[in-house]
Amino acid sequence: MTQSLMRILPLILLAASLLLSGCVIVPFPHTVVDAPRASGRVLDASSHHPISNATVGYTGYPATTVLTDSLGHFTTGISRTWRLAGYYTIGCSWPFPPDEGALFVRHPGYRDWLAKNEDWAYYNPFDSDRDIIPFSFGDILLRRLSPGRTLPPYPNSP
Repeated sequence: MTQSLMRILPLILLAASLLLSGCVIVPFPHTVVDAPRASGRVLDASSHHPISNATVGYTGYPATTVLTDSLGHFTTGISRTWRLAGYYTIGCSWPFPPDEGALFVRHPGYRDWLAKNEDWAYYNPFDSDRDIIPFSFGDILLRRLSPGRTLPPYPNSP
């Protein structure tokens, strides 16, 4: 082999091994989705009446937080992060970091509701905003607190 081929051979082998392992390096600036849209309806567990003005969002991502409408419906925002470069698996089912990304619902007088991210939150982080279909949580039932009882806030929640 020639001297120049011997110099670039390690780079060729590294690139080939990354591609064959299902990994890809994105060597240019880009954004990825940290928290996709979520939708659903918040109801009182005993009466099944809608709960308006409940706070819904992802822990660790305050920009996703919304209030439910008069019928209890919500659709959260999307959180994106700008990255200079990245290393990803092809077909990215990308989990949230373990301490972030759980969907929470909170309203005074009700027990907080939390969907842990490992239960449902896998999506393609490279999807464009228009390609991201909201995760549908359907009806979320909140149970009333005992009178005079309050709960502390979730970590990283607004």
